[in-house]
Amino acid sequence: MWERTLIGGLSTQDTDLLGRLSVYFDSLEQRLQAGQGWLIFNSGSDRGARLVRFILGRLNLYRPFVSFYHLPWRDFALHAYVSSVALPKDASLVEQDEEESPRRREFAIASSVASATTFQLAHADLVIVSNIHPVQLHETLLLTETAVERTARRRATIALTPHDPWALADAFAAVDPSSTTWRRFYDAMHATSLVAL
Repeated sequence: MWERTLIGGLSTQDTDLLGRLSVYFDSLEQRLQAGQGWLIFNSGSDRGARLVRFILGRLNLYRPFVSFYHLPWRDFALHAYVSSVALPKDASLVEQDEEESPRRREFAIASSVASATTFQLAHADLVIVSNIHPVQLHETLLLTETAVERTARRRATIALTPHDPWALADAFAAVDPSSTTWRRFYDAMHATSLVAL
């Protein structure tokens, strides 16, 4: 199983991962040019929070020269719902409303926020999605689409999940029995990312 000997309050596993992340961030510009990111499993609660703090702290040193966008899973899942389910469903209803109706204003605000998030997911130099825990098909579809499109355009992604690889595959399969989204997501991330357990 995992090595749990503590060094300075961290397991040797985490000490090794933080060392590997340090090397990554020491040559961040070259890593981003190659589109290289990370897929980090078993990063729930305290470990995940510690890793995200470390990642964001290192990224702040590169501002404004590197653009990055962090979405915790709750925010990513909400974006997936709004952009994939709610806005398409409400579009036909809004067309029937008067120009300045409250529903039209709400729809315009939601559309604007969704568009801004979609832009960041597509164009930021580095996207970080933390605490990945899919429970709906639209979540796995958007996560997979994001990973595949960013990989194709050599844009780096750091994905952190509290699951191990098998549990994450099971979470994908629970909402997509074809396992298509899992295979496409994992293949895209594995092709361009360093992997940590």
